[in-house]
Amino acid sequence: MKTNPKALENYKKALECFSKALEIRTSLNGYYHAETAFCYNWIANVYYYQKDYRNSWDCHARCLDIRIKIFGSNPREEFVTCYYNFGRISQDLKDYPKALENYNKALEINKYLFGDDHSMSIAIREELNAINKAK
Repeated sequence: MKTNPKALENYKKALECFSKALEIRTSLNGYYHAETAFCYNWIANVYYYQKDYRNSWDCHARCLDIRIKIFGSNPREEFVTCYYNFGRISQDLKDYPKALENYNKALEINKYLFGDDHSMSIAIREELNAINKAK
């Protein structure tokens, strides 16, 4: 599969913009702020789409760390997103035990917050089923 050079330019530009946003938000709000966490999430997603899983994981980990420091360990929707993203990365790397661990954390929190029939709970179960079929 060929890589579209224009798409790579867009990823580069996205990283530049999100990195600048991170710089601005950190200077305005400090490191431990929800907006800083959002910036790390955006940057992590760009890395993910570039298949730069190490940097994606690192940015998602920073995002989760900030969110835990801000909100404590009580279940929150923001944690679901982080664990789901760790699951995606692990699944793409075919590290199925780690993917299952993270998807299950995401599912547990999401079910607690929104119930078993919530759209995110359904999406996570679909990922879990895909992993079980791939193993």
